[in-house]
Amino acid sequence: RNQQMSGATIEVLDGSNATQAPGPLQQDAATAEDVGETILEAQRSFIVLIVLLLITCFTLGEWVTRKSRYLTEGSFACIVGLVGGLILLVINLTQTDIHWHVSLAFPSEYFLDVLLPPIIFYQGFSVHKNRLFSNTALIALFGILGTLISFGIISLAIAMLRMFESSTVLRLGSIMSATDSVAVLQILNPQDYPFLHSISFGEGVLNDASAIVLLRSVRRTFENQSSSSTGESEMTVSTLFEILGSFALTFVLSLTMGVSVGLISALIMKMNAKQTRRSVNSHRTFSMSIFENLTVTHQCGFLVLLAYLAYILAEALSLSGIVTLFFCGLTMSHYTYYNLEAAAQITTNHVFHAMSLLAEISIYLYVGMDSLYRGNWTNVSVWRVVVLVVVLLISIVVSRVIFVLPICYLQNLWNKRHKLQLSEMLIIIWAGTLRGAVSVALVMYSFAPLSAAHAGRESSTVIAAVMALVLFCIIILGFFTKPIVHALLKYQSTPYVPGEEDSILQSFLHRFSPAPGSTALSSMSSGPELDQPLSTYRDSGNDARNHIELAESGSGHQGSSDGNASADRGLGEA
Repeated sequence: RNQQMSGATIEVLDGSNATQAPGPLQQDAATAEDVGETILEAQRSFIVLIVLLLITCFTLGEWVTRKSRYLTEGSFACIVGLVGGLILLVINLTQTDIHWHVSLAFPSEYFLDVLLPPIIFYQGFSVHKNRLFSNTALIALFGILGTLISFGIISLAIAMLRMFESSTVLRLGSIMSATDSVAVLQILNPQDYPFLHSISFGEGVLNDASAIVLLRSVRRTFENQSSSSTGESEMTVSTLFEILGSFALTFVLSLTMGVSVGLISALIMKMNAKQTRRSVNSHRTFSMSIFENLTVTHQCGFLVLLAYLAYILAEALSLSGIVTLFFCGLTMSHYTYYNLEAAAQITTNHVFHAMSLLAEISIYLYVGMDSLYRGNWTNVSVWRVVVLVVVLLISIVVSRVIFVLPICYLQNLWNKRHKLQLSEMLIIIWAGTLRGAVSVALVMYSFAPLSAAHAGRESSTVIAAVMALVLFCIIILGFFTKPIVHALLKYQSTPYVPGEEDSILQSFLHRFSPAPGSTALSSMSSGPELDQPLSTYRDSGNDARNHIELAESGSGHQGSSDGNASADRGLGEA
């Protein structure tokens, strides 16, 4: 008998016959390999289902929302996610292998690092600069001051329940101050209601960024207090001022970083444009030769990588990557965009929009599937969840009314040109009442970093309440969004009159036929006027073809009458 000390095999000698039996390590290796293959198979099945659900939303989403009086694209994608979650539950139950399991938990880390950045960047890149800059004060009041007021009122309402600790109250207050105005923005046509659309769009972007910064400020403040003292940290006046100070500092530094990266990209693209002109004139300089390789494909990839680098650097420095990414996209569209080649300008717009739309639909699918995750509904008290949901919903509506109506009244006093009517005020209130995927991701990020199954009773109650409220907003309130918004828009006494907005659109379409001697920075007053939030683009293919025709006509007849005639024909087709 000869036993090998490695444990891989055991050789048994019995007379002239010799046999080999598998050792313990060999059996463990085989078992581990089988388990790995089973897990890989489950992951592949999950990916296949996700792709099928995405294809379903892409192909049927527009048709369903146009035919239905109640469904929006967000609610439709969430329902599709629910169906996908049910399919995964059935597959998990029918599998005999205990290792074959697909989790329905919402991946909060993927949301913040993968899914949310393309949406925020495209919002900054496609926002209408003229409307944004002309309404900066009003948008800032709604998006920043309104978020802080909602945070205070919601936190006060939660504290009156005496169900949670101080840190939980403030964290939940900051999470529930994040709105989801996508459903309303999908209904509002920016050409018919430019002012109302601009206000809702700008508030939604700044609100999401402010809520994320506010949550991190709350977490950082209580972590510093708990590390410097013993016992439970209490909420005092100094604590609130510390949170607000951290919020302001983080917001300003993140904004500065985003603008700086955007300006750097504009400078590099301007060098590339200068080098191209030098190459045409056969005048080369060694210091600029590195930018010769930035073709159209390289330019698009360069913008994506530089924007994501800004996001990662901001997160590494404990700043807000979302704020950085939004202002980076805003700066790139205002400066860098005009130093790109004509083909790169068209490509970047549609590539960034496709990435944003794909991420948005994925988020709603995950919300629908995560609602069926068992870990979100275990270890909770039903009556506590119901009471918390009711209190949160009431406090959200009250906070919206408290700050929206006074701000709209002040807007009507200092701006005689754009006066908000009562119906428009109610639309703004309704848009900010809805809650969506941002709240789900933030509650998972704050209360269940690993998974909802590891959360305690208090955290489980918060997670269940937020999930129930978000589902109620997306599905139930989402059904009433279309009829309510259309009914309120009928009460407008002054319809939109074409004027300034038409001149902006015309300048955008003529951008691809520049006059002789014009520079890239001579017509950047409004940026790439693709003011379509998320999934409101429906005629992008026709617009792209029109823009390509204009670009080709402009490149061959710059400043000539033929080029202008081609541009006019393209404008008429658009």
